Amino acid sequence: MCEDSKTITPSFRYDLKALIIKAGYRNLTDFCRKSEIDLPRISRIIGGWELPGPGLQKNMTQTLGITLEELKALL
Repeated sequence: MCEDSKTITPSFRYDLKALIIKAGYRNLTDFCRKSEIDLPRISRIIGGWELPGPGLQKNMTQTLGITLEELKALL
């Protein structure tokens, strides 16, 4: 007997990545340097595997020049 396995697939956050590029960062590495967030973590956030905590959200909003509500809409 074989059961159907359910795989969780996160939603890639294309709009967040686009906003980072639109804000003037050439790539995620540049954004990470400015925001002092490590690249693997921002990759997990954009890939949909991680939700940033309140402190990290504040850091991201300041670096991107957006409001917390705008960031939450992208997450």
